[in-house]
Amino acid sequence: MEKTTYLFRGDNNYTGGPIGRPLGSLADISTPWEHVRKESSQTSLFTSFTSRRRNAEKFAKSSQIIKVSVSDLNILQQQGLLKIYDLEEVVSLMQNHPQKRVQRDAKNVQQILRKKGEILIEGQLPASIISQCE
Repeated sequence: MEKTTYLFRGDNNYTGGPIGRPLGSLADISTPWEHVRKESSQTSLFTSFTSRRRNAEKFAKSSQIIKVSVSDLNILQQQGLLKIYDLEEVVSLMQNHPQKRVQRDAKNVQQILRKKGEILIEGQLPASIISQCE
C-alpha cells in the first residue's frame, strides 16, 4: 500500500467546516510573499500548511493539529478549485516579478519558507478532506 503524504496545520480556532477563501475572493494579502510576511490582523487569500507536523505544532503553538492529504489537494488543483504554492513556485514567481524589490526579496522569503517547511494554498479546502491528527 502506498504511503499517503499529508500537510499539517496548527489551528486552535478550527471547529470544522472548510478552510480558506474561494478562488477569486478579496483579501488584504494577494501574493504568496506578502502572506509570508503578513501581519496577523490582515486577511489573506492563502492558508499556510507545513510538510512537517513538528512545525505545525510550533507554528501556532497549537494543541490542535489538522491534516490534509497531498493527493486530495492535487485533485482539487487539477479541477481548478485551488492552487498550491511550494517554495520553488513562490521563489520563481518572485524572481520573474517586474518589480526589482520583489525580485531582491526572493532569497529572504525562500529562507522563511524553507525554515517552516511552509506550503501555501490559495482557495477553499472542503471540510471533507480535513482531518484531525491523533
